[in-house]
Amino acid sequence: MPRHMHGVLLAFSLLVSGCSPLIAPLGGGCSPEEESLSRKLAKSEILRLAPAGATGFDDYVTTPCQDDDNVGRIGTMFEFPGTTDQLRQYYRAELPSRGWTLSGEGPPFQSGQGLDFGRPELCFDSMSPPHVILAVYTATRAPASAPSGIPEEQSEQMSTELSDLGPEPNRLEFRFTMEGDLRCAEAMN
Repeated sequence: MPRHMHGVLLAFSLLVSGCSPLIAPLGGGCSPEEESLSRKLAKSEILRLAPAGATGFDDYVTTPCQDDDNVGRIGTMFEFPGTTDQLRQYYRAELPSRGWTLSGEGPPFQSGQGLDFGRPELCFDSMSPPHVILAVYTATRAPASAPSGIPEEQSEQMSTELSDLGPEPNRLEFRFTMEGDLRCAEAMN
């Protein structure tokens, strides 16, 4: 058999066996506890909790062993035709009755601000399950133009690139780790 075929056969056998990192089963390489919690959170009814008019739910799963910081992120992205304030008010009202305590609140995104996709606007803690927070991100939009003080040539290029960016969708996301305690205070910074 030609030498280059060995690699092709190896890749094919990994793909068929399910060992490919591209199609690894949920939690591939995680501890049994991480796998169990990942499955539980991925099936949670909380991920379908959204105000009337929300559409286009798109779920995602990143287990702790797939993340450089060992933090799992399991959530859903969705569109909502209402305002950011309506979305924030909805979750402030709905999540406490389901065992979640509002523990962090960031300022709402304002048009023209720089983008900050890593910090939630609302963050909820729960003692059950432990090591889990629930973060709410509202849709953000790229600023219409480059910030002032940038040379004109760079400013024009940046404005063109910013106009190509679509809005970042709303997200409801569980974050968890088995390596210590994860709390909203950490997520809000």
